[in-house]
Amino acid sequence: YWPSWTRPDGTRAGVVWTTDDAAWTTLRFSNGTPTFRTHLGSQIVPARIGTDAYRVKLSDAPLYWQGADLVATDGRVVACATREQDVKNEKERNK
Repeated sequence: YWPSWTRPDGTRAGVVWTTDDAAWTTLRFSNGTPTFRTHLGSQIVPARIGTDAYRVKLSDAPLYWQGADLVATDGRVVACATREQDVKNEKERNK
């Protein structure tokens, strides 16, 4: 699941986690370079893949990001950041 928002200062931010077992996941971003923090506030520096993707270990503990828009995952995340994307994903699941 990955809700996202725009903070009052205009910075994009959000949170992601999984209900599956903990696993390495690729997150792809646009419109900036994200920074990441655990649910306890510790900063993490994930492995960068190319220009817009990051490899992180997701679990049921929330992982927060700021500074970019999350646009895709490798499938371990089960919801979307925008209503438009929710509709698109729902159509894909129902095929």
